[in-house]
Amino acid sequence: MNETPRFALIIPTLDAGELWSDVLQSISIQSRQPDQVLIVDSGSSDDTKILAEKYEFDTLTIERNEFDHALTRDFAIKKLSSPADIVIFMTQDVVLKEADAFKNLLAPFSDSQVAFSFGRQVVHDHAPSIEKHARMFNYPPESYKRSWQDKNQYGIKTVFCSNAFGAIRLSAFHEVGGYAEPLPASEDTYICAKLLKKGYKLAYAADAVAYHTHLFSVLKECKRYFRIGQFHANQPWILKELGAAEGEGARFVKSEINYLFKNQPLSIPYALLRTITKFLGFKLAQLTK
Repeated sequence: MNETPRFALIIPTLDAGELWSDVLQSISIQSRQPDQVLIVDSGSSDDTKILAEKYEFDTLTIERNEFDHALTRDFAIKKLSSPADIVIFMTQDVVLKEADAFKNLLAPFSDSQVAFSFGRQVVHDHAPSIEKHARMFNYPPESYKRSWQDKNQYGIKTVFCSNAFGAIRLSAFHEVGGYAEPLPASEDTYICAKLLKKGYKLAYAADAVAYHTHLFSVLKECKRYFRIGQFHANQPWILKELGAAEGEGARFVKSEINYLFKNQPLSIPYALLRTITKFLGFKLAQLTK
């Protein structure tokens, strides 16, 4: 790879809303600018495409019912018009915190064995304690690398990653077959598991920081974990080879309760309700396969 790799930025969108202007502005001030920015829009009814075009970003439109977490990203890669060694993926609700976010996300690729890099996610100031803990638990301040050989120590956490703000080496992506099938969720976990099993490494770049806050209702959280359950039901090899997710889930719940007890104890019952809902959604998907 070149010392200065060529990279593209791909963002799937649908009615990105008020935060979209902040997202676009945070991209425009980056010290490392993409060779191409491609927005794949699923028929937004707001100004999502118009704002992107004001920044002179390329846009494509697909039908809403055509969107798929995996195949839409695969489609976008094939539609790139500029040569790229690396693709950075973002979601429409991620605001880059500092001007070196892209630069720091790309830095791990100096190791030729790194095929996927993802950045640190922190919450906006208005985020509730439940969301603050989730980001702190999953996105620590220390960077690391992981390989398939680490599975005995980390289990399913070996392939934890996110393409809400993540980058992939295209040569490795194509080597493992890319996204060969539709996926209801967890397309980032899927591709990272394939990459690590092939012998590549996953890098977490803690100095590549972005704001990303989820404010899901209990019902939406249940639907989200139902889709995650569908994913694992259709891709059983991941949990079979890396271990069930329940152990990591129990560790998360224990950490969450301790954090809330110190910071917002009145939210503990709601947190427990969310935990039960997520578990039921996940299990229901597997039972209905």
